Order: sequence, then structure tokens, then C-alpha cells
Amino acid sequence: EYRLEADVHMNVNTRLFPDTLSTLKELKKRGARVGIISTKYRFRILSYLEEYLPKDFLDIVVGGEDVKAPKPSPEGVQFALEHLGSTPEETLYIGDSTVDAETARNAGVDFAGVLNGMTTAEELRIYPHKIIMQNLEELVQ
Repeated sequence: EYRLEADVHMNVNTRLFPDTLSTLKELKKRGARVGIISTKYRFRILSYLEEYLPKDFLDIVVGGEDVKAPKPSPEGVQFALEHLGSTPEETLYIGDSTVDAETARNAGVDFAGVLNGMTTAEELRIYPHKIIMQNLEELVQ
């Protein structure tokens, strides 16, 4: 029942933050591999982003159907690292919640917090982090 309702409402009510696309494109230009790890279904993420990004822009998208345990389990990050042939040492996990910070910690990867969600800087600072940013664009400044 949830999935049927989500099919109707989720993507039409999803909005990208203003600096998301420009930051992702700049990261790719600089040679970064870019991926998404989400509890949302992969097909929904891909169908939403096809309007904004070239087809093969993202190096990986890990959706809820790709893991047995949702965040803050490290499983999604480990899945991405394995499929990208990457290591925790060369990975930066960016998120806007304490669940994201816990996921990064549990996976043994660096974390960068961004304050465009409901979580405060004080809440994110409790966790190991490289930076807490007001917006994603700070990553490439």
C-alpha cells in the first residue's frame, strides 16, 4: 500500500536543493565518482534524476532494494564501495541527518554534514566529521 502511494506522490513532491546539480557537476569535473545511497527505491531515484542529469552521470545508486538492512547499517556504503572498487579511505559520505552520520561512522568512511535538512549543526557535530556545511556548494569552494 505504501509503495502504491509513493508511486503517486514521492517524486512529484521531491525537490533538489538549489546548489545540488552545480556541485555534483563540479565534483565530476574534478574527477570524483558520485553516488547516492538511499532508503528510497533505486528506480524512483533514477526516474526523478533523469530530468536533471545525463543518463550515466552517477557512478552508483544504491536503493532500499539493494540492501537487507537500511541506514544506519553500513551495508549500503559497503555495497557501493565494492561495486566501485573503492576504499573507505578515499570515500566521503555526505548527508543531512544523524542517520547519515551514523552510517558513515559505521562504514568507516569520512562524513561531511550539510545543513539543508532538519538536523542542526550541534546534532551533527556529535559525530566524527570532516566539515559541517551550510550548503552543498561549500564542498567545492
